[in-house]
Parts: sequence; structure tokens; C-alpha cells
Amino acid sequence: MADKDRRDRPLKWYPPLLVLQSALLVGYWFWRYGEGGYDLYNSLVGLNEYRGVLGPVPRDIFLPLYMLAAVVLMMVEWLVVGHLISLRGKVDTGEGLRQGSLTFLPFVTLIYFPLAVALGLAPTLISVFLLVLATSFCLGLQVMLLRPNFDLLRKGFGIAFIVAVVGMAVVFAWMNLAAYRNLRLGYTDSGIFAEILTNTLRGRFFHSNSLDPNNAPSGCYFGLHFSPILFLLLPVYALLPHHETLLILQPLFLAGAAVPIYFLARKVTGKQSPAFALALAYLLCVPLSHVNWGNSYGFHLWSLFPLLIACQFYFLASRRWVLFGLFALLTMMTKEIGCLIVVMMGVFILIRHKKWKLGIGTSLAGLVWLLVAIMLLVPAFGGGGKIISRYHSHLGSNPFEIAVNLMPMTLKALVDYPRIIYLLHILVPFALLSLFGLPALLVGGLAFLGIILAGDVSKYSIALGHQAALIPVAVAAAAYGMKRLLSSPRWRSIVTLSLAGDNEPGTAVFLSMAVLISSLLSSYLFGVLPGSRHFPMQKFMPAARAHVLDEVKKMVPRQDSVATTHRLAAHFTGQKDLHFFPWKGAPRNYRLTDWVLIDFQDDWADMEEFQAIAEELRQDPDYEALFEREGFLVFRKREEPSGDHPEARG
Repeated sequence: MADKDRRDRPLKWYPPLLVLQSALLVGYWFWRYGEGGYDLYNSLVGLNEYRGVLGPVPRDIFLPLYMLAAVVLMMVEWLVVGHLISLRGKVDTGEGLRQGSLTFLPFVTLIYFPLAVALGLAPTLISVFLLVLATSFCLGLQVMLLRPNFDLLRKGFGIAFIVAVVGMAVVFAWMNLAAYRNLRLGYTDSGIFAEILTNTLRGRFFHSNSLDPNNAPSGCYFGLHFSPILFLLLPVYALLPHHETLLILQPLFLAGAAVPIYFLARKVTGKQSPAFALALAYLLCVPLSHVNWGNSYGFHLWSLFPLLIACQFYFLASRRWVLFGLFALLTMMTKEIGCLIVVMMGVFILIRHKKWKLGIGTSLAGLVWLLVAIMLLVPAFGGGGKIISRYHSHLGSNPFEIAVNLMPMTLKALVDYPRIIYLLHILVPFALLSLFGLPALLVGGLAFLGIILAGDVSKYSIALGHQAALIPVAVAAAAYGMKRLLSSPRWRSIVTLSLAGDNEPGTAVFLSMAVLISSLLSSYLFGVLPGSRHFPMQKFMPAARAHVLDEVKKMVPRQDSVATTHRLAAHFTGQKDLHFFPWKGAPRNYRLTDWVLIDFQDDWADMEEFQAIAEELRQDPDYEALFEREGFLVFRKREEPSGDHPEARG
């Protein structure tokens, strides 16, 4: 009788008013913020605070039009969804409309925008994150109330997942290879890795002429970072000794991490649809696309972190301790920040798995490896051997100063706007569910602090990809957070606004859709993927200069030495000896080489410096100009130097 009375109640006044209020706030958002740039790819690193990117204040005359459009669209959506809810839920239309109106409740948070404007606060990207989350929760609730039958789709999940992983690997590889082909990919960092692998195969142990002489004067990469995982890349590179090999391996590592993420989420939540949603959200998330593109420095060792760290979480959840230890070792072998992850992974083991010996042993292994690598192995290969890198020198010059400054600087960093935005870019694609899996999220704690405490703003810029080790931590924490919400009737009621009742499968549908939609919207607004709002398609389209570059490459024998500019150097990493001079003041060591190649369209170019170098070479009797077309200028050293040349500089 109570159910019948509830179904027979007339439609109350609050549902249309709730939808109307939500529509007015959404209309206001699009009027004030809809024309914003949000373009992380083109933003200068120095503008990492992202203020001022939202464009000029629009004309007041357009506000009613935006609001009217939002009201019409959202009212229509409400009526349609409410009617479908009544059909699927077998309730009357009034009850369906009431439930449908509650799905718009997350948009009430947008009241922040007019209040912020009234208080004179500057627009920030927090407004964009709020809209993404509100939209994700609204649509997630609507899908939940429509009661989709995922049983019919379950057989297709496996195929869809494989297609998604392979498809993303192909997209990432296409981006890397197209950028490389079109001279949009630089020598650093990607070219350095190709060069040191090539030199190692020739007997020059991980050597590069272009490493920072202040940090690795020996020219050995291990004097900069002790990364023995490079030995595992050598056999592959020996079979395919080309820079393009690394540009293909990186997408395989990044996309391949979705596999352990899927199995981890399925193991933790016990459900297939949340696992599928989290794996897809990982592939689509903004931080991952920027790790691959990296604005664009091509291949980097940190691209291995998502796969290695996700495997650690999965093998821990599966209680396969030996395999966990193997991937913990590989993580430490990659870069120093991997040791910080392993240290905190030990803490996670203590909290989550109560394995005291394994937890303490894991943390000690990470700490010992870090100290031995920095204090003993890096100096042994000709490096500096400093515990504090140049990016953290502002913390102090000795342990006492560091201890005194660490806490206040950490607190200052945690409330700093650019760093908050950096953190939100990592958490929002997973609908903030990572916050409910705090023990797993703590695994990235030390690595996160290391990034945000850097004195160089580029270290905590999403566009440059340093967040690679934090992404799998955020996904794993989201999986554990989802399990926590699903296992608690109280939390299920709170997150679904009591619309799911005590229905665990319904809550799982809501959380899965919220994560997937949040990642998709974030990717559209901030990502660097085909279809995203600011995808620079022109950088990947075939360029006429690429054919001219092919001619230049054919001219230069691989056994000859080359000095060249930043973008061109990426194409000559297989030379006997390679030098590059991208900026003013760099040593003019081109007189040591057989060839000097200049690209006057290199966007790293200091044109005055390049013109000066070109003029010197034109006047130098030891060199002859062989080729000049489409901005390329090629000089070759004469076989018999005249002896009548100016003194070598630098």
C-alpha cells in the first residue's frame, strides 16, 4: 500500500525547479567559461599556474541566450530520462521524473561560479574540473536508473578491451612516428636514449656527447641516472637499431599497462564492468596522453612506470610475492623515483596486507637501492653523487638545512595553486575515487612530494609527462576506493543519493560510468589525443620537408660524425659521433665533425646563432656547402683540409 501511495502522489514542485536551477548554472558556466583555452599542450611552462587562460569576459547580452539554451536542453533531457526511468523501473511517470530530477543534483555545486565572480575571484581551472565531475555523476546516475543489462554485453567486453588497448597503442605510436617524421620531435630526451643504446652496441658504454657536463661530465648516462633497465632494452635495439624502435616501444609499454590494471580492478572489486571502466579510463586519461607526447620529448624511461607499478599492485592483490618482487626490482632499475614508489609500496603492504616482514623488507630495499645508486654507483660512472638534485637545491645545502626547510616548503607546495591543479589532473579522470583508496594512494606520496617540491615548474606540469609513476597509483587507489564504496551500504546510499537503495550492482554501474565519463570529458578538454579539443593535428600531417630530409639523410654515411640542430639530431642518433648545438652559448664543437647540418626552421633555433655559424662555415676553407633547400643547410668537411682555417672555438 505504501508503494502504491508513493506512485500515486502528484509530481512535487521541486523536480522542475531543481532541473531549472541546474540548467541556469550550466548556462552561466558556458557563458563565462565555455570559450576558455584550457590548452595544456600550447601553454608555456612558465604559465603553469593556468591563470588567464579562460579568455576575456563575454558580453552580458549573451548570458540570457546561454541560459535559455541550457534550460531547453536539460528540461528535454529530464523529461526523456524521467519517462525512460518510469518504463525501466516500472513506476509511474511522476516517480520517474522525480528520480530523474535528482540526477541533476551534482550541478548544484556550480553555484561556486557566480559566487566567485561576485567576490571578484579570478577564474581558474577548478571551474572546469567541477563541471566535468558534475556531468560525470549526473550521467552516471541516469545510466544507473535506466538499469542497463550488461549481461548481454559481457561477452563483448574482452574483445572491446583488446581493441581499446591495441587501438591506443596504435594511436600513440602513430603520433610519435608522425611527429618524428615531420621534425616535431626533438633530440632530448628521446634522441639521447637512441644514441646511448647505439653507442653501447659499438662499445661506448651508454655514452652521449650531449649530457649536462655539470652533472655527468664523463658523458655516461649512468653518471646522471643509474638505470640498469636499459640493459633489457639493448637486445631489442640490437635487432632494430633505429630511433623509431623506441618510439614504438613506448606506446606498447603505456597501453600495455591497461592489462594488469584491468585484472587488478577485477580482482579488487570482484566485478567485470568496474574493471573494464577503470582500464578504459586509464587509457583515455589526460596524464597518460601527455606522458606519451611529453610536449614532445619522445621516448623516456618513465614510460615503463605504468606497466611496472600496475603489475606490482596486481601481484600483491593476487598474493604472488615472487612476481611482485620481480616488478619492484624492475621499478627500482628504471629511475630513482621508482625507488620512492617501492619504499611506499612497503608501507602499503603493512597497511593493507599486514605482511610485516615483506613490507619492511620492501621499504628497506627501495631506500637502500636509492642511496647506493646516488652515493656510490652514479659517482662511479662519473656523476655528481648528490642526494639532492639541482631541481631541489633550494631545500638546503646540507642535511640540517633540508630538515629545517622540508616541512614548511612541503606545506607551502601543498596549497600552491599550480600544484593543486597538477594533482587534480591526475585524480579527476578517475572521478576522485582514488581518495577513497587512501592506503593505495599513499604509494605515490613520496614521488608526488619529490615532483611538487622541485624548484623548476616544468617538473609539475602535466604537459611534460613527469607524472608517469603517479598514474598507476591513482588507478589502483580508484579500484580500492570503488571496493570500499561498494562494500558499504551507507556509502552506497550516499554516493547514489539513495536512488540505488541497497543495490550493489546499481552502484557499480554508477561508479563505472562516472569514472569513464570523467576520463573522457577530461581527455576532450585537456588531452593530446585525436578528437580532443586542442589536438594539434597539423603537427602530425605529412610535411613536404620530410621528403627533403630523406635526401639529407641519404647524403650522410652512418660511419661519419655529425654536428646538427635539435630536431635534426633526432634523425642522426646512429652516427659514429653526434653533437648538437640548439641554443646560444653552446660549445661550437662542429669543427670536430665530418658534417654540419643546420635546420633554420627548427623551433628551438636561436636564429642569430645559427646564422653566425652558417656564415663562419661558408668562410671556412675546410668545409663546403653541399645542399641548401627548404631551410636545410648541409656542410661537409673537405677530405684534405687546407690548413688556412680560423682557430676552432669552444
